[in-house]
Formats: sequence, C-alpha cells, structure tokens
Amino acid sequence: MAGKMGVSGKTSFSSGMVRIAGGAIALAVIILILTRSIINGFQEVIPDKIKVLWGDVQCVRLDLARGLESAEIKSYELSLDSIRRISGVVSVHQFVTKAAIAKTETDFEGIVWPGMDDPQAFFYKANFLKSGRFPRFKPLGKPSLEVLISTRLSKRLGLQVGDKLPLYLVQNPPRARAVQIVGLYASG
Repeated sequence: MAGKMGVSGKTSFSSGMVRIAGGAIALAVIILILTRSIINGFQEVIPDKIKVLWGDVQCVRLDLARGLESAEIKSYELSLDSIRRISGVVSVHQFVTKAAIAKTETDFEGIVWPGMDDPQAFFYKANFLKSGRFPRFKPLGKPSLEVLISTRLSKRLGLQVGDKLPLYLVQNPPRARAVQIVGLYASG
C-alpha cells in the first residue's frame, strides 16, 4: 500500500505524509506501552505504602461525631491475643488518632496526630526515616513528648530535628502540648 502511495523511493507530498503518519503511530504505541507500565507500577507501589503506614486491617469504632479522631475500643470489646493467634497475622499494634493544630511563630497547620505503641512497627517494610531517630516511649499510660513528623510538614513549618513543636489538641477545652521533634520521615 505504501508503494502505491508513492513511498517507494519517490518524493512526493503523499510519501512524506505516510512517513509522518507511520512515525506518529509508532510513537503513540510506545507512549501507550510506557503509560500502561507506569500505571501497573503505581497500582503495586501505592497500596504497599498504605499498608506499611496503616496496616492491612484496622479495627476501629465507628463514631461519626469524632470526625478524624479514633474512638477508644475497650480491652474487653476486642481481644488482641485472639487476633494474634489468627493464622497469617504477622503483628498487631494499637494506635489512636487525635485532631491537632501544629503552630509555629509564623505558620500553623491542621494535622491528624497518630499515637502508636511502636512507630518502628509501622515502618517495618520501608526505610521512611530520613533523619533523626524513632521516639522513645515512656511506661504505659504516660505520653511520650517525642514525635516524628513528615519532611513535608517540616518544610511547611520550617522545623528540623531537635526543635520544639507546639501542638494544640482540638477538644473542649483545647489543650496545648509542646513536643520534641526527634525524627523526620518521608513516605512519598
């Protein structure tokens, strides 16, 4: 067909158009293959990052009145030991979320502040810790005033490892807490 249109060695307007069309089709096929490969990669990478940060399964109390905060589940309502005994369960960790405002002298940012029993457990598969260290926890029932923050929040508020960060917990009445930044993480 290309020979009949004048591509076989003759230079004409139609032969140039056929070459351009052939090149455009080849480029489109390459772009489609590349796009599909990228999409497949994202479909694997994004769920893995979410699993690392929040796990495969969460047991939370549904309480729409609390918004972004998690409601407490009493120990008699959910047996962690029975969950640990389920075949295939690798680990079980408790966490809580609290709405807060992180404030510096020049900026502020609304955040959902997660509290967890072991931050290393949440970062077990990936090397998200970019600088500093993991917080050290106090005995059960006593809050640790050491926190990890994301590199993104660090840039927004102009904070680094070692800085104090005033947090205002959103509750009635609001409660202020100054925490020490001991590490920065980036999950991408």
